[in-house]
Amino acid sequence: MTSSHPTIYTESYNDSLTLLAQQTQPRLRPFVRPAQEGTGETFFWDRLAATAAIEVTDRFAELTFADPEFTRVGCTPRPFAATGRLSERDILRGIIDPTNAVLQNMVASLARQFDLMVYQALGADVKLGRSGASTEALPAAQKIAVNSHAFDADAGSGDVGLTYYKMLSALAILRNAGIDPLVEDVVLACTATQKMDLVSAARGSSRDYVSQMPLETGALDLFLGVKLIDIVPEAAEALSGGDRFVYMFAKRGVGGAVLSDIKGEINKDPKALDAFLLKAWMDMDFARIDPKMVVQIACNV
Repeated sequence: MTSSHPTIYTESYNDSLTLLAQQTQPRLRPFVRPAQEGTGETFFWDRLAATAAIEVTDRFAELTFADPEFTRVGCTPRPFAATGRLSERDILRGIIDPTNAVLQNMVASLARQFDLMVYQALGADVKLGRSGASTEALPAAQKIAVNSHAFDADAGSGDVGLTYYKMLSALAILRNAGIDPLVEDVVLACTATQKMDLVSAARGSSRDYVSQMPLETGALDLFLGVKLIDIVPEAAEALSGGDRFVYMFAKRGVGGAVLSDIKGEINKDPKALDAFLLKAWMDMDFARIDPKMVVQIACNV
């Protein structure tokens, strides 16, 4: 008599958690003015306007005095938090302890919020004076329209995305204000879509404009001496009509006020029998210190 063995199946499970696709680090952190840290309700930056030299035309000519022009901008830090709870029983029933992965996920959400606040500060009205009763908008001279074709060698027309000639226009504005990307950090905060707009154009892959080989690697991190930092679309708000603002700015042009940097913590929940309380938080905000160091570029996406 013959017998056959039954087929035996086993199930295997991964002993780790994989975070789904997301930006996990604040990409604009190295490119804003070092944040002020301390205590207080509002943080201020005092500004001194440029002055002009006056020619002295006579040995004993009476000097003309020009009083220094001081202004002040400020911002008030805002708190943000990501919180959640995990049951100790659920942790014990699982293959792995998900606590650290969940906390890492929360911290990642604050990293994206960091970039969003910097992005918003670049184009937002900034509060003036101690009371903040008046505001300063980004001047029209610092804005490049979605249909701008200045410096366009091909003499095109209509709404366009990010182009080399819009980059040239923004650079001209910054250079006319005394900002030199060869001397200090100049950054373009955009999404990957805008970077690919540049790569798709012949000049975006020409060695005359870039030192990399973007058609081979797909990477474009430096263009016309400007660092291109791509942030996820949720950190670069889309505008009505399908357009999106991107910003070219000098590091000195944006400042941060920090009451509490990004932190994460795991504690027992005192209100539950077997739960852990997970929380990540930060308390900060940013302000555009000098409008002449920021250029807004409207792009058709």
